[in-house]
Amino acid sequence: MTFESAKAGIDYIFSHSEHRNRLMFGFYGGEPLLNFRLIEKAVEYIQTRNTENKLIEYYMTTNGTLLTSRVMEFLVKHDFHLTVSFDGPQCVHDKRRRYINNVGTYNDVINILRKFKKEYLRYYEQNIDVNTVIVPDEEAVKIFDYYRVEPLFEDIWAVNGTLVNDIGLKDEKICKSEVFIRTYNYEYFLVMMSKLGRINRKFISPFLEDRFLYVKELRSGKQSARSTELPKRWHHGGPCIPGEKALFLSADGYYYPCERVNETSSLARIGSISTGIDIGKVKDVINIEKYTAEECRNCWAYRYCTVCVRNICIDNHNIKDAIIESCSGIKLLVEEAFKDYSMMRSLGYDFEVGKVSASRKRI
Repeated sequence: MTFESAKAGIDYIFSHSEHRNRLMFGFYGGEPLLNFRLIEKAVEYIQTRNTENKLIEYYMTTNGTLLTSRVMEFLVKHDFHLTVSFDGPQCVHDKRRRYINNVGTYNDVINILRKFKKEYLRYYEQNIDVNTVIVPDEEAVKIFDYYRVEPLFEDIWAVNGTLVNDIGLKDEKICKSEVFIRTYNYEYFLVMMSKLGRINRKFISPFLEDRFLYVKELRSGKQSARSTELPKRWHHGGPCIPGEKALFLSADGYYYPCERVNETSSLARIGSISTGIDIGKVKDVINIEKYTAEECRNCWAYRYCTVCVRNICIDNHNIKDAIIESCSGIKLLVEEAFKDYSMMRSLGYDFEVGKVSASRKRI
């Protein structure tokens, strides 16, 4: 990305956020630190552009290999929220994260994180999280134990786990191994037991907290707000409002709803720095349901559907097929969440307050 493109994107954000007192700017790749000078110039320009003294927050996702002393000092100075892609034990991490000479990056990244912790402990504790991409094979089960015993991650802000996504994968779909499924489900069982106060939190994996949070958010407020039917006019809850909550600017100057979409999909391209936002394209993104309206109206999971343009990595003529292909996975996720919710409620867990009800603690 050129600075001219970055500058145009920054100008667009400031000129369309007059009613907001807080703005967040994130830098993604590839590897964003390959273009560190651009990031420096962009941050400097954001500061000069911020004449109304809005609260500015910075975010970056990096593989960690280019976190030099100079970069560390810059990130700390500007209070960046930093996500480091790190895949756990060396045997797993180095399998997929290597330099061009085929040498794994584990040793370099772990030493950089140790240096970060030693020199900027407060920042390390409050601003850095690691994200582990999990390929659901037999080796992945080593990841769960790794984060329980590796002391480097005891004080870090957060450890997150993301199952690898096969949306748009040209090769065969990713299959979860039986060993992984058993281990994953057992680890999640431990999370639920910890929520019920049955086991100490130190025994649970940090990765499965997000799955439990999904259950909580899915049913948030539903205990008191009971409804027996959908309103006459309704739209499922998948798509956000492009350009309001997030806006992604690609290296070649095009706008997309967020950084999660596939940039090869013309449906997801909602404008550019030269033309601005195309409202017609935004309506297409928001009204993604129109491609499968008949199927959606008869779906029991309609109210909880999360399908949006990020699920679609192919061009317009196959949108319906792409949406329907993702339906079974979404419905399975919702169904499992309902089961978990029902079980936890039956054991006395109150999702509204986040703990076991006093009357049920002795059960």
